[in-house]
Amino acid sequence: MKKKLLFLFPGMCFLVGQIFAQQVSISGKVTSADDGTPLPGVSVKVKGSTAGISTDSDGRYTIKATSDQILVFSYIGSITEERPIGSNRVINIQLKQDAKTLNEVAVTAFGVKQEVRSLGFSTQNVKAKEIVDSQQPNLVNAMQGKVAGVQITNSSGAPGSSANIMIRGGSSLSGNNQPLFVVDGIPVDNSTPVSQAGLAASTAPASNRAIDINPEDIESLTVLKGPAAAALYGIRAASGAIVITTKKGSGGAAKITYQNTFSLDNVNRLPELQDKYKQGEAGNFSTTAPNSWGPEFAANETVYDNLNNFFKTAFAQSHDLSVSGSSEKSTFYTSASLLDQGSIVDNSDFRRKSFRVNADTKIGEKLTVGGSANYVRTDRTSVPQGSANGTMGALY
Repeated sequence: MKKKLLFLFPGMCFLVGQIFAQQVSISGKVTSADDGTPLPGVSVKVKGSTAGISTDSDGRYTIKATSDQILVFSYIGSITEERPIGSNRVINIQLKQDAKTLNEVAVTAFGVKQEVRSLGFSTQNVKAKEIVDSQQPNLVNAMQGKVAGVQITNSSGAPGSSANIMIRGGSSLSGNNQPLFVVDGIPVDNSTPVSQAGLAASTAPASNRAIDINPEDIESLTVLKGPAAAALYGIRAASGAIVITTKKGSGGAAKITYQNTFSLDNVNRLPELQDKYKQGEAGNFSTTAPNSWGPEFAANETVYDNLNNFFKTAFAQSHDLSVSGSSEKSTFYTSASLLDQGSIVDNSDFRRKSFRVNADTKIGEKLTVGGSANYVRTDRTSVPQGSANGTMGALY
């Protein structure tokens, strides 16, 4: 009995040692060999297994493997690198650009990534950072000046007002000339309704649904031009398509990101106030006179600056909170956003609350199951405007 126990004890020690050997944690940072900038989204896999993660926004990663295994680093447009683990616990990698591959990749139908040169139609990508840096609550306005051949027209400067976008000009005299928006494979109609909230379009501009998309959730944006967009998405994309891919989890351990913006808006310039003469004509006071060429104001009379008093300082704020992370087989991303945009006039504002969840899990070598959910609520208060019946018409 004693001999059996003696043999059993070394066997248990060997098994425990093997278990601990599998718990080695390797971390590091992946950067570009050209300029040293961190590379987010680099695939880090253990060679010969299904274990793998992606680098976070700072190019950092953490993965578990045994000392005798090899890490494989791959990234679109870069040469794949392999590094044996050995006794290393920190492995930093610089990926070199692969001259045989193309740098620019477009996301087409069903989220498929393809090299731009291999496509038979025109595309153009807009970086997510460029959209966020524009600080525009409406995604369409954020694309202004960033895509060739795209014309963007705002219906108004009021909070929550619609913005019209056309690719290579209009193709129909009576139909909708706007491109189709596709968010994670789901078509979104961005057409502007003729009336909204009981007000005609000529009285108060309505909102369109591109304003529901939170710019902070966008990972990539691809503009598809020409009839090829209709070939991919049907007749609704006859005027082009804007394909949007939202962010997915990456970077290992859960990461919490919060950012906010605050802004103040004032009227830049107003007409100079005529504060010498009263209402009237030829020096005579008249309540029916349209002009102010009546008698002069007395020294102790109050002069009302109605135009300047009508406008106010507008306050706008936005708050964005996101939590993302990944394991060897699963990724998740969730975000919550609040936008509160005021106006330079009373009874005009726009508020948007949104919540998004993206998650996927790798079941086998060739099967990944995922899902996403998005909740958006927008509230808008607007005032009549335009012609003599609008705000400025009431002032004059």
